[in-house]
Amino acid sequence: MMSGMDELLHLFQTPLVLLLVLATALAVRFRREWGGVAVVVGWSLATFLLTGTGGSYGIMDIGRVEGCVGSPALFIAVAVAVCIGVVLYTAPRQRGKE
Repeated sequence: MMSGMDELLHLFQTPLVLLLVLATALAVRFRREWGGVAVVVGWSLATFLLTGTGGSYGIMDIGRVEGCVGSPALFIAVAVAVCIGVVLYTAPRQRGKE
C-alpha cells in the first residue's frame, strides 16, 4: 500500500520536478518576475501531467484502488505552496509615495 508521503517522494524524484526545483531556486535567487511566472506555469503543467489527470483514462484510479498508487493530494499541496511563495517573493516591489 502506497501512502501519500510515498507518492510525494516518488513524484518529486521525476526529472521534470527536479528541473522545476532548480528553476524555482534560480527564479527566487535572482528575483525575476518573468522567471517566477515561467516557474509557476511549469509547476502547473507538471502537476497536471504527473497526477494522472493528463489523459490516464482511469488507469490511475484503478492503481489507487489496488494500492499501487498513492493519493497525489500532498504533492498538489506542496506545488501550490511553492507557486504562492514564488509569486509573493518575485512580485514587483511597491515603491513609497514621494
